[in-house]
Amino acid sequence: DVTGWGAGLVEEGPCTAPDEPVYIYSVRHDSNNWPILDFQDPNQSDQVTGYNVYRSASPGAPWPWTLVGSHVRDMDEGTANIQWVDQSGDPGTFYYQVNAYNSICNAEGPR
Repeated sequence: DVTGWGAGLVEEGPCTAPDEPVYIYSVRHDSNNWPILDFQDPNQSDQVTGYNVYRSASPGAPWPWTLVGSHVRDMDEGTANIQWVDQSGDPGTFYYQVNAYNSICNAEGPR
């Protein structure tokens, strides 16, 4: 006679965090002149919990760039792309990078 108990815990493999910047295919401006980033993500949707958006005034600037959006979600779910608007109101020309983020695997996203 075997007596035992189980807590319903299942051991899973290591967390597979997204590890690449995603493709920004369009940057345009809305009626308030805020930059709208349209991007696509080749990662598996179950690996992504959001996106981190980084910005720099120079494309060749060393990391870290300024984090301007953390845990970003799609701002327009009615379209096939993922969209985010930089509503900081900062003047100037900026360069952006968007990284897939998984809150379970990492705290800042890959670079």
